[in-house]
Amino acid sequence: MNVCPECGLAFDDGGFCAQDGAPLVATTGDPILGTMVGPYRIVHLVGSGGMGRVYKGINPTIRSRVAIKVLSHECSQRPDLIDRFFAEARAVNLIRHESIVNVLDLSKLADGRPYIIMEYLDGWPLGRMIAQRGRLPVGSFGRLIEEVLSALGAAHVKGVVHRDVKPDNIFVTLQGRAKILDFGIAKLAAEDRHGPDPTRAGSLLGTPHYMSPEQAQSRPVDARADLYAIGVILYEGATGRKPFTGSSVYEILRGHIELPPAPPRQIVPDLPPAFEHVVLRALAKEPADRWQTAHELAASLSTSCQVLPAAGWDPLTSRPRNESVGPPTPSSTPMGTRSTGRRTAVIVSATALVTAAVAAAIVLAVAGGREPSSDRTATSAPPAASAAAPTAAAPPDTETSETSVERGSTEVEDDSRPEPAAAGEPAKDAVRGAVHALTPAGGGAASAAAVRAAKQVHHALTDRITEKNPTPSAWDVTGYVPKALATARSYFPDAVLVRIDADGVYPTGKANLQLDSDFDVTYRFMSPSAAVRPKDLPLGVEHKPTCMLYIVVEAAEIQVYTLEGWSCADAVQLRLPRCPARTAWARAAAQGAPTKNAVAQLTYWMYRGRPMWLFQIGDEQHDIADDC
Repeated sequence: MNVCPECGLAFDDGGFCAQDGAPLVATTGDPILGTMVGPYRIVHLVGSGGMGRVYKGINPTIRSRVAIKVLSHECSQRPDLIDRFFAEARAVNLIRHESIVNVLDLSKLADGRPYIIMEYLDGWPLGRMIAQRGRLPVGSFGRLIEEVLSALGAAHVKGVVHRDVKPDNIFVTLQGRAKILDFGIAKLAAEDRHGPDPTRAGSLLGTPHYMSPEQAQSRPVDARADLYAIGVILYEGATGRKPFTGSSVYEILRGHIELPPAPPRQIVPDLPPAFEHVVLRALAKEPADRWQTAHELAASLSTSCQVLPAAGWDPLTSRPRNESVGPPTPSSTPMGTRSTGRRTAVIVSATALVTAAVAAAIVLAVAGGREPSSDRTATSAPPAASAAAPTAAAPPDTETSETSVERGSTEVEDDSRPEPAAAGEPAKDAVRGAVHALTPAGGGAASAAAVRAAKQVHHALTDRITEKNPTPSAWDVTGYVPKALATARSYFPDAVLVRIDADGVYPTGKANLQLDSDFDVTYRFMSPSAAVRPKDLPLGVEHKPTCMLYIVVEAAEIQVYTLEGWSCADAVQLRLPRCPARTAWARAAAQGAPTKNAVAQLTYWMYRGRPMWLFQIGDEQHDIADDC
């Protein structure tokens, strides 16, 4: 069976949805995909966590979207974990606050596994925003945390303590509003009166970096433990650093219990003293020395931000990594083979999706700096797809605790254009001409007329040209970088590298893209001159540059994508990697990463002002400096 991720209709054959033109998703490999849960058809695995999986559900009749969290088979055998699973629904519906993700229903599947139906959110987690940007605009960040405190205050009044407040459990919607997730280990005051806490399993509950001292010592907790966690988040968002770090959980918890945090103004001298006071009081070791209520903390936070300059109120915008964490794989499959649902599609900002022009994403391809091979193909979509390109849900870019939301990006694939010219040269020449119109020699700004002409050329060239991947089981992740750069510069002469994402990477530094149908290696480039707003483009007219280029390497083929409408404001130029992927692997192994029968996800990016490798196998992550 194949399902449409937009309308929920089911089809026997693959291809595109006959109703809205969206590419259909095969349901093979997961028995839940394609089935009905009440009025909703499960169409997409959004992500997985410690207790189960989260799916996107669509009502085929009215096309409403929900997130369906399903408890795993293993956890469904433990009554204590079922209680913990349903505690989220009880806590959320007890509080009923607009800044807490809404739970709509709960029941059990035919196989006995419990599930919860929640509202479906578009956006990204605060944790990803901090990881990408480091320091956030303090005023806008503070306003967001005030919304979080409003929700926590409502929870505390009802006797509910979250106990796992952290950036990954604070979701930022596309409108910039906060939503608190995951009340799975929430503590209800009624549980103290009527019996033991069902969420206790003989171990610490929470996340070490955000744990209050009393929580770290397994002492009784109250609402002030959540306020301590808010203090940690404020510290991290304002400085780009966590107040306490270490090479082990013990060192982190010892910092919370015994050590004073470095004053935030030592790290960021231009922070308002009043803001520093708010943060440090929230981080007091003794609960009695902290802010005593969420309302009190929110009021003081608001006051402390009033003296900030205009830059402190810049919007909280980010574009998270398009990655996902999927279901566990059989033991014969290497560790790290867990990515699911990541299709090779152009990621566009949600704000750019309001026009059909942006939906008709440019998809160009000349792999490896060579001419396209003669066996290139283009697949045609039904006529409905040509009017406006379909959108499909992108999975989360980090694994959070049973997250119930989709990241703030949308995948677009448009295969509805005619086949390219046989030789490929007219297409390439037209693209180069369009790029030249957007980025004229000398780096000056193009005229509005030139921009319009270039857009017309781009819109006429939304074909896909592909070339076979010569080494699908042993792709040299870093060895290909110079060639990828040369390819990017054949279209954007000033292209610079901004990111590399690679799946299925062995300790040799080579990726086996045949391990999983969703594995790929993506090289991202930016053209700084193409991102410049034309000087004669009137204010009030949105600037939609074509300044990003993707080279996507899959097991079968290599492709190049460019896209009109992607803002490059958040892209950060990177030098080419100095450490090959195998060195990043070796350093992660030295830090304890598993090396037997394992593959990793690698990301080369700018993290806290330094080029870094992010090494990830499942839940395990290591930050590796690119300092070879």
